[in-house]
Amino acid sequence: MDTPALFRFLPEAQKSIPWVSIISEPTRVYPLTRLSKEWGFKELYVKREDLTEPVLYGGNKVRNLEFILGEAITHNRGEVLSMAPYGSNFVSALTAQCFRLNLPVRLEQFVLADSEQARVHADFSLRWGAQARVASGATGILRAAVRSSALRFQQKFSNRPVQWCPPGATNVKGVLGHVNAGLELAEQVEQGLIPRPDFVVVGVGTCGTIAGLLAAFTLLNWPTKIVGVRCISGAVARRDRVLSLARAALTLLGSQAMINPDRFVLVQDRLGLKYATWNDSARNLHDSFLDLEDITLDATYTVKVTHWISEMLQAQEFSSRRVLYWHTFSDRAVRWQQASQQSASVSV
Repeated sequence: MDTPALFRFLPEAQKSIPWVSIISEPTRVYPLTRLSKEWGFKELYVKREDLTEPVLYGGNKVRNLEFILGEAITHNRGEVLSMAPYGSNFVSALTAQCFRLNLPVRLEQFVLADSEQARVHADFSLRWGAQARVASGATGILRAAVRSSALRFQQKFSNRPVQWCPPGATNVKGVLGHVNAGLELAEQVEQGLIPRPDFVVVGVGTCGTIAGLLAAFTLLNWPTKIVGVRCISGAVARRDRVLSLARAALTLLGSQAMINPDRFVLVQDRLGLKYATWNDSARNLHDSFLDLEDITLDATYTVKVTHWISEMLQAQEFSSRRVLYWHTFSDRAVRWQQASQQSASVSV
């Protein structure tokens, strides 16, 4: 994309904020017609953030990476360093896009779940050349944090220091990616592709996506309310963190717009699953989305978000309202595994 929506809305910001183009065009928005009919709800829409970069690996984290990796390129960083859960969606996006931009990447990982989904994404990241070290057990997260901190300190005084990419690519620079996404949505509404939603429902992990959307809707003065479905621990997915990140993003952009805390709410997912694991209800929902709308859900975020939406629609909580589901999961790693298995079976 030659110029993202953020820089069209705030042209002066482009002079001081590093950015690299990864997303070639706006991600699609449209009504979920078949699913709406199945659920008996007229106005359910989707924004397909899985299509941010459909060739290597898309998903919502590519939004963050346009700004974080843009900083790495601008400042000639030697490599990108991050800490993340083993087999996370974020790790797949980071390693694939670093490969695309010829940036070496090193990962310090900790194990939240040794599930099939986690293993698929971990293998996918290795395919793109990531140097990965995994710390397992109860102290894994602490050891991964210590190792990443030590590496950052060691590289601080080198000729080409590392570019630190925080867990989930969530810091104030990363949040700008979703300010951009929110402004992109506004342009699509102006073009008449969908009506302005009354509610946007999105998964919440490290809070970057919801914080960016909150900042964008504040700039737009939209009355749209954001519902964030907590998909990980409430110790990370916190209301104060969302507000802090959104306010920091507006400050970085030179805006004095005041955020209305009533414009978003955090709710807890109702499936109660461990990280990146499935149960029968989740599988059935996954199959419905795939069969009716050709959308693949994941066990960490999107199946929990869509399950919450389905329950609210059944309870008629969104009666006569327009609901936009913000779909964040890229299925590139899953499709890569399926293609690899098919190739192996043919060769045998």
